Amino acid sequence: MLGFAEMQHENVIMVWRCPSCEGQLNEHETGMRCSLNHSFDRAKEGYVNLLPAQNKRSRNPGDSAEMILGRRKVHEALLYQPLAQRLVDTLAARGGVNTLLDMGCGEGFYGGVVTQRLPHVSVYGIDVSKPAVKFAAKRYGHHHYAVASSRRLPVISSTIDCVLSVFSPCSDAEVARVLRPRGVYLEVGPGAKHLWEIKSALYDAPLEHKAMRRAMSGGTLLDSGEVGYEKTLDNTQLQALLAATPFGFRGLRERRAELQTRTEFPITMAFSWRLFAVVE
Repeated sequence: MLGFAEMQHENVIMVWRCPSCEGQLNEHETGMRCSLNHSFDRAKEGYVNLLPAQNKRSRNPGDSAEMILGRRKVHEALLYQPLAQRLVDTLAARGGVNTLLDMGCGEGFYGGVVTQRLPHVSVYGIDVSKPAVKFAAKRYGHHHYAVASSRRLPVISSTIDCVLSVFSPCSDAEVARVLRPRGVYLEVGPGAKHLWEIKSALYDAPLEHKAMRRAMSGGTLLDSGEVGYEKTLDNTQLQALLAATPFGFRGLRERRAELQTRTEFPITMAFSWRLFAVVE
């Protein structure tokens, strides 16, 4: 069995670690196994489940299959493409990114855009939602996926060049642990007016999103930016966007029903991003 250094030499970078004992996981016949023989079967789609039952906060944590399907339709309509391209531009300009951990990867959209532009990057995606990871693994067979929590990453320390988080909660300590020296953390959140028109349609007194942080525990800010643009959605795109977000079940019921009938719906897309380097 190849060790980590040998796997790197062979262009096969193994980063997963056992959620039970924190030992390195290696490939075996039907999945992955650590030196203490904790084993994890690989699903037919290619992913592994590294979320022990005792670490789940609910029976079926994370986004539902319906939300994942809505998100895929949104991405196929290229509603988030300008954001994805800005993130890839940032990584390309930075250089030195060969391994990327996509936290809260959903159905794999952002990792897919990364490898379309930067095919040398090895993408590892985790999400607490099994339907999300299943979809991602089926669509992006050249990536590596695991069902796992971002609060306790099943990733070997100092193996990742860039951690990417788009609207996903994380632990700064875990991000710092898995990053290599000179590694970076690219954090993305909503801008103040993101999806403002939907909020205004659902609530009497909508609130703007809070400003993203500019400091990270144990890290230093390297770069930051905003991405904003307008889109006009047809009814199909609007319904997909509602299904992909919590707005599908929030707000006043009668106003949600009214949104089901809307066409030519203008929408504001607004994002903030921060690039941090972990202090060595």
